[in-house]
Amino acid sequence: MTRTLISLMGCLILSSWFVIAQTTIDPIVRVVDLNIGESTKVKLADGSNAEVKLLGLVEKKDALRGAIRSAMLTIEVNGKEVQLFSGNYNLPIVTGDVQIDCPITSGYRETSNRDMWSLQKDARLRLWPAESPLIKPGTFTYPVGQRWFATYTQMSNEPTYVDGGDQPSNKKIYYHNDLDFGGCEGMIDIFAATDGLVVSSGENILPGYEDSPARPRYDVIYLLDDRGWYYRYSHLFN
Repeated sequence: MTRTLISLMGCLILSSWFVIAQTTIDPIVRVVDLNIGESTKVKLADGSNAEVKLLGLVEKKDALRGAIRSAMLTIEVNGKEVQLFSGNYNLPIVTGDVQIDCPITSGYRETSNRDMWSLQKDARLRLWPAESPLIKPGTFTYPVGQRWFATYTQMSNEPTYVDGGDQPSNKKIYYHNDLDFGGCEGMIDIFAATDGLVVSSGENILPGYEDSPARPRYDVIYLLDDRGWYYRYSHLFN
């Protein structure tokens, strides 16, 4: 892929959405939503099948605001029972021939100040073959011109703490599902994480994409890649 400079950074938020569109790259990941007690068969990217069942879900909230601080799932994958934690920087776990994680559970919707997930069941699971990369090599890169974890981050649906987000008076929780990197104002280069079509830049939107997920804003760029995924780059300095 070609590394393309987008902008200098104030604070970068990278978001992505999957839409039904013509695609030329297999995303590799497979996604299912399940209720407790529900099972389904998933055909993985390598052609193998995984039988997955959601057995239980325990969500823990803090006593001050009722914000979810952990969510533990009990699942069964190809007959083997395992536990995993949702979001909050937890990486996929390997069980048998499957990698699996859970980005979001139903309790987040109850106190969230917005619905960013469109989750209608108890949990969302993502699956890959056990030895598979999480995304096709060569199609995705780190978008910030600084060291990994050089600054604070807000990611993976952790309750937002910046800008007074953890004030006890805020009963509606902003769970940060976007990938938010801190940076020095106007000093850090931002690169496109993927090759793609620029759907919007600032207040301008590409004709024909008015009904897309793109919401033009002066400091935002939207890209559409060959997986059919939209990426939002936010809080750009210029």
